[in-house]
Amino acid sequence: MVKFNSEFKLKLVLKYLSGIGSTSLNHEYSIKGSATLLSWVQMYQKYGFIFK
Repeated sequence: MVKFNSEFKLKLVLKYLSGIGSTSLNHEYSIKGSATLLSWVQMYQKYGFIFK
């Protein structure tokens, strides 16, 4: 299992929120789980910048 740091997660969340699709970001950054990025977005929207 690959661990991503907080800065990386925030970078991708902000790209997603700017209008870039999750599938494109998953392919570009080699994220295997399709729900991974979307779960980061949900956490960001609900709690703000709280990534561990």
